[in-house]
Amino acid sequence: MKHLKKVGELLAAALLINSTPAFGGETGALSKSVMDKRIIELKPAANPLCFYDGRLCIDVQERVRFEVRYNNFDFNDSINARNDDAYLLQRFRIGVAVKPADWLKLYAQGQDSREFFSDRPNIPGALGAEGDDTFDLRQAYIQIGPKSLNLTMGRQILSYGDERLVGSFDWNNFGRTFDAVRLHFEQPKYSVELFASSVVNIYRDSINLSDLFNGSETHREQVFSGLYFSTTALDVQTTDFYVFALNQENALTTAPAITSPSRLRLTTRCLRQDIGAGSRCQSAWLPAMRTISHRSMRIYRWWRC
Repeated sequence: MKHLKKVGELLAAALLINSTPAFGGETGALSKSVMDKRIIELKPAANPLCFYDGRLCIDVQERVRFEVRYNNFDFNDSINARNDDAYLLQRFRIGVAVKPADWLKLYAQGQDSREFFSDRPNIPGALGAEGDDTFDLRQAYIQIGPKSLNLTMGRQILSYGDERLVGSFDWNNFGRTFDAVRLHFEQPKYSVELFASSVVNIYRDSINLSDLFNGSETHREQVFSGLYFSTTALDVQTTDFYVFALNQENALTTAPAITSPSRLRLTTRCLRQDIGAGSRCQSAWLPAMRTISHRSMRIYRWWRC
């Protein structure tokens, strides 16, 4: 009964917080003329937080999520684990993009993430907790070059494919970013990216720093790098080829050593709008988990960065 009462109170609070309407412009609407059978697509409203012809743009995000997690591990109602709990997760982000020229962009984003009404410690990662990470630097990068060929340096998001292996992990309350250097080349039918990075670690009481530069007790000196090629040469799918490598100078004493593992892999992905029952490209998902070749068997941990 105690758990049910807490769940009811937190659910009511989450509904109250999220009941305020949001105004960010229409997402686009279609109107059809019966007379001439024409379809007119209305463009989304311009970002009201963009100024000087788009040279300065501000983005703001506020997210509140209510979670109930019971019997996640033991499936036994008679046993209450420390992370059998109900709580509210809140996240606020604010970013500023400055684009003084078509070939130059500067971007910075801060983030404040909190966990409320939880019985477990509010420490990121402790007992599976999201925890508290007060206002900190999430992204800060400079991008040089046009869309077809550019170099991005600084703290940024790395996102590839459907983010099964490398992505922003945005369901998590604080997400994932990298201190990275990334070279991007794009043509109508394909794109190529080459990057070297170090994942940013979340620290509750200090600034978030990447593994390579933080000087913390781990001293792993970890660098994650890769080459990613994506093409739509086949109209029914997106085909990706990629090589990922994780180099770590010093391994943790509690984990197996990882020394320069790498993987070469072929995956195929359907276009999102084509997926569905009876879709001709439905079978294209099957090769996505099939390894074509690899040089090292000790690669099962690299994707966790």
